[in-house]
Amino acid sequence: MVKRWFAKAPLLRVQTPPPAPLRTYQQIQGQILIMLLELKGQGCSESTLKAMGRKLRGLARNVNLQDPEAVRTYIADQPGV
Repeated sequence: MVKRWFAKAPLLRVQTPPPAPLRTYQQIQGQILIMLLELKGQGCSESTLKAMGRKLRGLARNVNLQDPEAVRTYIADQPGV
């Protein structure tokens, strides 16, 4: 008879903290929309709002817009800027 030492070993249960909640696409778009509405209220033209929205969505794909230092670092690391 073969001894199964692995069958008798107690299972160790390690609790890990839950991951930080990821921001959803809708949350990011909502924040960008709010910012664009504020800019519109300040009198920015439609072409400015479209360009700003496009740039903000591009930034949001690559960096967390809620972290100003991360945004600065990302922009500084871009070639040709």
